[in-house]
Amino acid sequence: MKKILFTLAFLVVLPLAAQKQEAILYFKDSTILKGLAKITHSKGIQFRTEKGEEKTEYSFEELKYIEIKEKKKSKEFTTYSYRILPESGYTLLKQIEVGKLNLYKFFDVFHSSKSGPNGSMTTKSSSISRYYIAKENEEILTNLGINGLEFGKRFKKNASNYFSDCPELVLKIQKKKFKKKHIVEVVKFYNENCD
Repeated sequence: MKKILFTLAFLVVLPLAAQKQEAILYFKDSTILKGLAKITHSKGIQFRTEKGEEKTEYSFEELKYIEIKEKKKSKEFTTYSYRILPESGYTLLKQIEVGKLNLYKFFDVFHSSKSGPNGSMTTKSSSISRYYIAKENEEILTNLGINGLEFGKRFKKNASNYFSDCPELVLKIQKKKFKKKHIVEVVKFYNENCD
């Protein structure tokens, strides 16, 4: 079931999955490859340096992170990192902020089915995003969550505990200057003001 949800989530997170996109692969052994990539979900990444060349498949476990140009005419690349989630192990996540504290985003896809007229079934899909953070020395990410997940209903308490090494940030959270909807600002504040 987790594999199915993970695969479906990729369809939301990476619309590029069905096509080849300009990409830069950064490997754990410090190798860097530039070319065209396609996320294949089950096998990892299909990669070739130029159109028409033989493709090579790389597993996500070999990669540190990937930069993908999601829009053809754009000059900007989006970074995806392969990180450990507490609930599902290694997963490719969109990197939002990088520094002493890193912020990542992942989309979950949920499906619901109901019986329609004449015995037919209708399926509805919806998605929510989950945020994860990790300090530089943390291998496993912390789930910031939404809709009742960790840090969801009790953001003030949980965030205050997590950021206890930065009293100035904790004070802002306690005074509700930063709420869960401000998570990007929280991470930026931590990176610019906390030791």
